[in-house]
Amino acid sequence: MKILLEDVRSQWHQKKKEKEVDPRWERGDMVAGDRHKVKCKWCHKTLSSGIHRFKHHLAGIQGDAKPCGNVPTKMRYLAGKEE
Repeated sequence: MKILLEDVRSQWHQKKKEKEVDPRWERGDMVAGDRHKVKCKWCHKTLSSGIHRFKHHLAGIQGDAKPCGNVPTKMRYLAGKEE
């Protein structure tokens, strides 16, 4: 029974870990292993405060971050929908 319980815990942790990966990480790179700094693949600007602000950068939402001028229109639309 103990082995079964450990397997269930391991599977739960693996699923939780998979869910934590935000799809926006495919569009930006983590800087120096810091999840709070993201470098845009289109304009190469480094943003602080993590993936949320980076999403605003891609979507062109004013306020939290300067909009990316190089991101394709379709990607800008998709980034806005992922809110």
